[in-house]
Amino acid sequence: MYGRILIKRKYFVIASKAKQSAFYFIKFMIYKYFLCHNSVYKAFADCFVAAFLAMTNFK
Repeated sequence: MYGRILIKRKYFVIASKAKQSAFYFIKFMIYKYFLCHNSVYKAFADCFVAAFLAMTNFK
């Protein structure tokens, strides 16, 4: 639980510094952990990154 809060804070700091680099960083991290050459996971990663950027734009 505490680790997830730190990860979210880390992503928020990175996103506030540069949203474009955060986009590629988060996408790379998601691919690194979830990608097993499966198109379903790729689609999930794209949706997650898009949702994350949308949330950061409202701040």
